[in-house]
Amino acid sequence: MRRIFIIAILAGAMLTSCQESMEQRALRETQEYTAKHCPERLNDTSILDSITFDVATHTLTENLTLTGEADSPEKIESRLDELRSIMIEAVRNNTRYKRMKEAGYSFRYIARSASNKDIVLYDQTVTKEDY
Repeated sequence: MRRIFIIAILAGAMLTSCQESMEQRALRETQEYTAKHCPERLNDTSILDSITFDVATHTLTENLTLTGEADSPEKIESRLDELRSIMIEAVRNNTRYKRMKEAGYSFRYIARSASNKDIVLYDQTVTKEDY
């Protein structure tokens, strides 16, 4: 009887030790997605360069490059409120991030200029209070 109890405890410990934490899974999956799919053209004016995950802040970041007519600080500045609303809605409606949203993670979007990578056109973080 004692042997069965010890074997059951060891089996349970082995099964739980093999599972990834949510943070480890997010980190692994963002690295895999970036390696496999990026850069990825999203539309006529947006390219997804990478997705990263910061374990310390529980923030998933999408790094984008804006091209064409969207590659304009003036145009982005004039539409900041609209862009913020669009990004919040995108997070709310994204079923892929359901577990992350339930855990209260944040989602950051950084868009750089295609003509000058040093210029950040847009940088927004959507927090659990937003979605």
